[in-house]
Amino acid sequence: MSRIRRQVQEGMAQEPKKKTTEDSAYKSESSDGVMPVNSSAEKSSFKTLRDYKAIFLLIVACLLVMAFIWYYRDIVSVLNYYLGRLSAVIYGLFIAYLLNPIMKYFQSKLEKRYSASKNEKTRKRAHIKAKRWSIAISITIGILIIAILMMLIIPQVLKSIIALGSEAPSLITKVTEKLNKWNADRSWAGSFQKYIDTALDSIETWITETLVPKASLAVISITSAAWSVLMFIVNFLIGMVIAVYALNEKRRFVSWGKKLSFAFCKPETANLLIDTARHGNKVFGEYLIGSLIDSAIVGIICFIFNIIAGIPYPLLIATIIGITNVIPFFGPFIGGVPSGFIILLIDPVKALVFIIFIVILNQIEGNIIAPRILGNVTGISEFWVTFALLFFGAMFGVFGLIMGVPILAVISYVFTRLTDKHMKKKKLIQDAGYYLEVDKYDTESREFLMIDHEKFDHENLSKVKPRNEKIAGLWNSFIRIFKKRK
Repeated sequence: MSRIRRQVQEGMAQEPKKKTTEDSAYKSESSDGVMPVNSSAEKSSFKTLRDYKAIFLLIVACLLVMAFIWYYRDIVSVLNYYLGRLSAVIYGLFIAYLLNPIMKYFQSKLEKRYSASKNEKTRKRAHIKAKRWSIAISITIGILIIAILMMLIIPQVLKSIIALGSEAPSLITKVTEKLNKWNADRSWAGSFQKYIDTALDSIETWITETLVPKASLAVISITSAAWSVLMFIVNFLIGMVIAVYALNEKRRFVSWGKKLSFAFCKPETANLLIDTARHGNKVFGEYLIGSLIDSAIVGIICFIFNIIAGIPYPLLIATIIGITNVIPFFGPFIGGVPSGFIILLIDPVKALVFIIFIVILNQIEGNIIAPRILGNVTGISEFWVTFALLFFGAMFGVFGLIMGVPILAVISYVFTRLTDKHMKKKKLIQDAGYYLEVDKYDTESREFLMIDHEKFDHENLSKVKPRNEKIAGLWNSFIRIFKKRK
């Protein structure tokens, strides 16, 4: 009994101590004036805020896409207006971008030379002097290339156009005589001749009633075209000056771009923007310069063939083929159709030879020349190349046809990076080829289950056999009915 009493007394003595410790803990927490917060509740509220933010951004993005589709023409007209006002700046940036590789090459060579100079003042200013001289050399090379092309190509092309214009009436007369002779040898010439007469009458009516009254508008349009050419020359000359400033300030542009990225974006987003800019610079630079070299080679090959084969207007047609070859895949055909039509009016046999040559040249350019010069710069397949040409060409015209492929290549790069980032967070395999044989993801074992081809083939065969048996049964019943009626 004494032992039990002693244990009860010890227990009663310990309980107030526990209460006092708990009360002191409560007082210490409440004395600060801050109540304890549940960490799980804070995390759940943070997740709900993130979910609401994601939903809000998704709704805003959908509304912006719908507004762009609905007001597409108005948006494009506004963009064209402001881009037209900034055309000199755009020309300057484009020229600077094309001349940048030449500048980098000469700057590295000159900087090494100035750094090894015996003069201490020259060594200190090696970077500045190399940059200035490399800018001057690159601008001079660009002007010389443009001047040589203008001196060699433009007079010959103008001469060919004038000769073609002077010969156009006689060519039309020859074509009409050939059609009349061809129709006279056919029994159905009368009906076909009616269609020709109707077409000629409609053309004559259009000339007398529409073209002649609008001759004044044609003069106005010619005047506006001449003014546009003059403005292009002025903007191009201003663009050369802007190109000098852009080449001089390019390092500052890069540093400010990185600074703004890290200032207004998260570090991961800023890293993605900088990496995308590097990749885009590589893709656009190699693609543009490679396309220009490739088109020049194709134009030279076409010019040599035209001289050897006796194709009329060799330089004009080679220029058309070379310029249109900048557009991938469809370029040779876009230039080949009008060129073939011009040759067809003069000599049908040579037109056939020229078309065969264009087909062969397209295969040589696509399989030998372009892979050697361009390589796989874009990293996208032929399907996406065709998609880029059709989509961006329909959206932005000639600019979309030329720049659509590298634009889609950069978009594909960003999409791949974001996809791999999410796959890495989920600790999944990032190689896309792995998922070709994936059947499903087992949530219990947390691993991918691959396709069992033997089981799949067995199930297909088991489905095919009853179908074959049903078809055989129907055929046998049809034969029995047929025999009974017979």
